[in-house]
Amino acid sequence: MEKFIGVWKLVNAENFDEYMKAFGISDEWRNIGHVLKPKMIISQDDDTVVFDVESLVANQKISFKLGEEFQSKTMDGKDCKVTVSLDGDSLIEVSKWDDSESCNVYMIKDGQLIKSMSYEDIVAVRTFEKV
Repeated sequence: MEKFIGVWKLVNAENFDEYMKAFGISDEWRNIGHVLKPKMIISQDDDTVVFDVESLVANQKISFKLGEEFQSKTMDGKDCKVTVSLDGDSLIEVSKWDDSESCNVYMIKDGQLIKSMSYEDIVAVRTFEKV
């Protein structure tokens, strides 16, 4: 978990527009999503992990314990149940709602935080560099 701790700034996004479309995000919000360069702050206090995502438009902060399900929101605002677990060198975040599921996989590669996001048959990749 230690290698994920820090402040990360978005430097690249691949296929993010298609990913947002799959969630039904409007053209207006997708356009905003392309220009935002969010900062992700990952911290840990004992067994509680905190993901704090900051941008000019909105901030989101979630706290959780690895392997324990918690309540959150999907990209389009739906209530969902989320579980984050550490699997080898990756953090795996699985969100479930209605009959749907999305999965985010976080890895450190060449000093960058790589976030692979999958929903339905769409995969987007967001790359962050440590600040």
